[in-house]
Amino acid sequence: MSDMKCPFCQQELSQDNPQIIECRNDDCKKSYFMYGSKELWQELIRTLKALDVAKYAIKNIQEDMKERKDGDDIWEIQKNLQMITNLI
Repeated sequence: MSDMKCPFCQQELSQDNPQIIECRNDDCKKSYFMYGSKELWQELIRTLKALDVAKYAIKNIQEDMKERKDGDDIWEIQKNLQMITNLI
C-alpha cells in the first residue's frame, strides 16, 4: 500500500486483509476506526483533493472581487469549476 497515504495525516495506509485498508496512525483522529476498500480510499482522496481546489478557488474569487468591479469574476469561476469537474 506504499502508493496510498491517509488523506488526513499523510501516513502510509495498511492492508492486512485483502479487502480492508486502514490508517494505523494512532494520532490521526480523522481516520480513527475508518477502514474500507481500496476504491473507497481512492474516492475519499480524490474528493478531498477536489474540495481543496474548490476552497482555494472560492478564496481567490473572494479576494479578487474585493479588487475588481468588472465581469472577469465569471471567467474565474468557470475556470475553477472546470478544475473541480476534471477531478470528479
